[in-house]
Amino acid sequence: MFKDYKKINVKINNKLYSLWVSDSHEKRKLGLSNIKKIKDNEGMIFVFDKPCNNPFTMKNTYLHLTMLFLDENFKVLNYYKCKPFQKELIKPDFNYSYVIEIQWKIQSLF
Repeated sequence: MFKDYKKINVKINNKLYSLWVSDSHEKRKLGLSNIKKIKDNEGMIFVFDKPCNNPFTMKNTYLHLTMLFLDENFKVLNYYKCKPFQKELIKPDFNYSYVIEIQWKIQSLF
């Protein structure tokens, strides 16, 4: 599915997640769109070269996702629960350095 992606393990609220690293413009643009299923402990981390506040879309996303927006020190700034094919853009009013996407239908982190 993501054969050219690195994977890292991250603990979130005492649960270990395996995240694909989205660290280029092309990978960030694709994200988890058009993916119909991932394991309960899988997700994606978006890595940005410098703090930004680019919007995210769920336009072609089949999964219920929690998006965690983090600063350069990995402190969670805010999170959003997003629905498949949600029309509204997810656009925080603050700068962030990382975004983690994990499924929310199977966990209650926040």
